[in-house]
Amino acid sequence: MPNEAQGKEFVRGHSGLYETLCKSGNWQAAQEGRLHTLLFEITDKCFGSCKYCFSASNEHRGLFLPPETVYSILDDAWEMGVREILLSGGDPLLHPNWYEFACYMVDKGFILHVLPSLLLSKKQAKQIVDLGAQVLIHIDTLNQEDYNEVHHNPRTLEAKIQGYRNLLEAGMPPEKAWVCITYTRAAARHIEETVDWHVDEMGANWINFAIFKTEGFGSPHQSFEPSVEEIKRALLYRAKKFNDESSLRFGSSDAGKCFCKTYFVLKPDGRVTPCPMLSALAVGNIHQTPFRQLVESNLDRLTFNFEVQGYCGEECPDREVCFGCRAVAYHYTGDVTSSDPKCWKNPANEDYVFEAGAGS
Repeated sequence: MPNEAQGKEFVRGHSGLYETLCKSGNWQAAQEGRLHTLLFEITDKCFGSCKYCFSASNEHRGLFLPPETVYSILDDAWEMGVREILLSGGDPLLHPNWYEFACYMVDKGFILHVLPSLLLSKKQAKQIVDLGAQVLIHIDTLNQEDYNEVHHNPRTLEAKIQGYRNLLEAGMPPEKAWVCITYTRAAARHIEETVDWHVDEMGANWINFAIFKTEGFGSPHQSFEPSVEEIKRALLYRAKKFNDESSLRFGSSDAGKCFCKTYFVLKPDGRVTPCPMLSALAVGNIHQTPFRQLVESNLDRLTFNFEVQGYCGEECPDREVCFGCRAVAYHYTGDVTSSDPKCWKNPANEDYVFEAGAGS
């Protein structure tokens, strides 16, 4: 694992996610084998209408973590050295206390990211901007037909675009937008146009790809799977768009060791998992075991502290900074330590046919 200075050199040129990771301390945390970032799902309610939602969130859900639990978790997380919160759900803005939680996080000193559905009113947009938070922008495609294929409600596309504009009009600097595209076969059809719109029209300075996985509502939708060639096409186009070939060192995981080994998830039902795409590998539930005890006693599992097998762990020239996607490995091979079958850089994956369910 590179040290912090090497990490800064590696991400030089990125002004989006990778620079954020480096500056926020993930590189150093990875070296020290500790957690730095908590993906905090405070509710499972959401109107975003994504058919592939990894948290299986929709408008009919209704789990809300109570305020006393949220504040206790935040206090414990801070004492354990966590310094970054990804405020998520569902749509976290549907929690009646979300703004109070966010203010508490900022006042305590956490680096705050808000991950809404983007169905934002102008008031909510202004609240987020005033917090100084980075915001996840989740618009996978502008093509209505492609959007309809992977969403239940076609009207949410226009509403999400308006929510994005509301944020910018409220004064959010474009560099505060963390664009994340869930990359499905539908999104792949017009990915170049989508990237161009995010960058050229909306001013985004980096785009992250979350390759579709069969988690949550995605489980029955194997037809959403992008091919290895489609994944490669998107990542090569992004590298060209940003004139940054160094991003290709992360293969198809698009996060690398520094992030995946230093963040963990608390779900609205109390489960703690190493990744939002790995609910099956939850280490326990805070309703049975105190949060801090649960995390500290399962640190190796939460930080993926194991040797990765095959190409990702033994042959890839970029294995110092990337170990493939552990969720993909689990879902498609049944072994969280195996090589990533979706990585386009592994020659053995060129003709891979995805068959989900091995890890079920």
